[in-house]
Amino acid sequence: MPKYSQEEIEDIFFAKNIRRDGKLFYSELRLALLSVGLDVHNKEIDQYMKQFNKTNDGHLTVEEFTELMNSLFP
Repeated sequence: MPKYSQEEIEDIFFAKNIRRDGKLFYSELRLALLSVGLDVHNKEIDQYMKQFNKTNDGHLTVEEFTELMNSLFP
């Protein structure tokens, strides 16, 4: 699987950030992962949210999303 540059990760993040608030919520995270070819189940998204959402506030910041993407595409 391809490794994504920081610019590409940010482009994916902001393209799927429907609310334009700088936060990826559950459904937006699903869309972002689908856009890179990952058809993940709800259980996997739950796991990613728990693992990478450092503040446990129900969404991922661009920094947290970057960590997730770098773990999925090392």
